[in-house]
Amino acid sequence: MKAHELATIIGRMQDDINDVIHNHSIDLFRMYQSDSQRNNEQVNKEADMHNAMVNYIIYSAINSKYKKLFDTSKRALDSGAEALGEDPTGVANTTLVLHDNGAFVFTKRQNKDGENVALTDVLNNLARAGVEKTIVDDAVRAATKPKKGNTYYDVKPVEDA
Repeated sequence: MKAHELATIIGRMQDDINDVIHNHSIDLFRMYQSDSQRNNEQVNKEADMHNAMVNYIIYSAINSKYKKLFDTSKRALDSGAEALGEDPTGVANTTLVLHDNGAFVFTKRQNKDGENVALTDVLNNLARAGVEKTIVDDAVRAATKPKKGNTYYDVKPVEDA
């Protein structure tokens, strides 16, 4: 199969999905009710916010469903390659061809291996080397930077809030 043939098929599929999303977005947007006593600018802002909440509901549902399927498909590729006698374990900085069936080719690329340093290991090694605890504590305190916590979004029907 040629790349442009696959792109055409995927493009048509995306168009179909977009049509379905659009139709359901309209259904959910129609749930918006405005207070007629507000000015047009405020009503427009509230309608925009309602639309943003509709989009969040739809796209979070799609993301949840298809992210799981995407991850499952990657595991299935690894299992399939292994069943065919290939080792699906990645090799650093290398692209492996794991299967070619004439229509598609499955390759796997792993980035170059990196390094990390565990603070606990550094502190233990400094203590073993005889560095005074107060010096280490002062250095850790000076190097400690605040980290913003994760933010979680949620939009649900008013009756469930």
